[in-house]
Amino acid sequence: MDLIYHNGNSDITLNQIYTFIVVAEYGNFTKASAELHISQPSISKIISKLEEATGLSLFIRNPRGAILTNSGRILYQEWKKALNVTQAGFEKACSVLSQNKYIKLGFPGSFSASPQIFPVIQEFAQTYPDIEINMEEAVSLELRRGIAGEKYDVVFAPSYEYEYYNSNGYLSRLFCASPIELCIGRSHAAAGNEFFSKDLMRNETLILLSEEIAPDYNHFVQELCRKHQIPYRSVAIAENLQSAYISLIRGQGFFLTSASWFPGINTDGFCRYQLSAEKGGILMVWDKNSANPAVSEIKKCIHY
Repeated sequence: MDLIYHNGNSDITLNQIYTFIVVAEYGNFTKASAELHISQPSISKIISKLEEATGLSLFIRNPRGAILTNSGRILYQEWKKALNVTQAGFEKACSVLSQNKYIKLGFPGSFSASPQIFPVIQEFAQTYPDIEINMEEAVSLELRRGIAGEKYDVVFAPSYEYEYYNSNGYLSRLFCASPIELCIGRSHAAAGNEFFSKDLMRNETLILLSEEIAPDYNHFVQELCRKHQIPYRSVAIAENLQSAYISLIRGQGFFLTSASWFPGINTDGFCRYQLSAEKGGILMVWDKNSANPAVSEIKKCIHY
């Protein structure tokens, strides 16, 4: 709706004002019709409604065209100024937007509170105050689609997704590392042990996450178990992270994770045992066409 003024029961619209200005400048309804690509009767109707809304006679009509009345001349001068200001403002806004510098970052909600990520973003914002930082929390699948579809310039992802990004031509590096740990609930029968031996796991359930929540996680964990010869009796697929936590708290199996991926395991409700020197963590992934952004060089992914 282009309503710009309400006078009692009558409305004046931007369309009416623009049509009035064109008719005034051409001094002819036929020429105005050709300019606006609307019929002459339609223009006559628009002007009539404008005269009705203002309560003023705007044109003196004659066979040769339309001449502005004194009232029409005053309105033309003022509305022309207003229209020029509006146009200038629009062009200025477009100019500012075209010069705007920005960067689009995506990260999974599972580690949105990670203490490693936000200090870097904060430092970046302070160093480059003229850069607009757009940050969005999304599930892993959306991050993948987003960076492929140019929605994101940089995404932060769990390190177990390295193979996916690597095989699809993206550049990535380990943004921060943390040990892979075996996690059980405090109610688990073995929770009091100083060490959690492989033999204790033979009759245990390995808790995995659904592919929708954590793509590639299952493959990564099962390869990890094979590599370290970690036995398990069965596999349980948790619908989401919360249900995995609940199963662990009830002592119903074990979970392999990194504190960087899922900060919730840092609470007192869990016991954690480090898997030798195995490392997990967070990847920083960027588009294959961008320059290599070290932590201090994320600016190379900025849109200018």
